[in-house]
Amino acid sequence: MGFPPALPLDTGRASSIVICCIVFPCLAALTVVARFVARRQKAVKYGWDDYLVVLALLALCGQLTILILGTIYGGVGHHNARLSSENIAFQYKVKTLAVLARQHVLNSARYSLQSSSPSAHLSVL
Repeated sequence: MGFPPALPLDTGRASSIVICCIVFPCLAALTVVARFVARRQKAVKYGWDDYLVVLALLALCGQLTILILGTIYGGVGHHNARLSSENIAFQYKVKTLAVLARQHVLNSARYSLQSSSPSAHLSVL
């Protein structure tokens, strides 16, 4: 029983990362626009939940911009065996920034869902 063959080092996932980082914010933006169009057609006032959704969308675009720049300049999506130590250090910086932006996206979306609920009271925790 042998080991499976090693992955070739020339196949990276950088193009897949860039494609996903472009497609998903576009889908998210279409969803947010549809939300505002529906609110306008029903003549419902905009609330905190709407503004928090826009804030979450902006944070998502920021996070994915960080990932795209990390892919282009830092080698995100490529095998570490092919990268220099500077690129690997840059990847850790990109990862840290992406995690911070992800937390902001999730918190904004969570508060948006809480403020649109019937009980409509925000908790800090």
